[in-house]
Amino acid sequence: MALYIRTLKKQPVALRELDSTIWTVMVEKAIVHRDGAITFVFKNGTEIKVGE
Repeated sequence: MALYIRTLKKQPVALRELDSTIWTVMVEKAIVHRDGAITFVFKNGTEIKVGE
């Protein structure tokens, strides 16, 4: 948790490009569905499905 907080404090308010450190700290897994959609599961339990 401390790493997560330190990493976020170092980032600008809005990210303009993919940051692999932020990705690693926030995303638990990505589930690829048969229809090509991807569900991103964040470490806080939030799920976002992209595509269909």
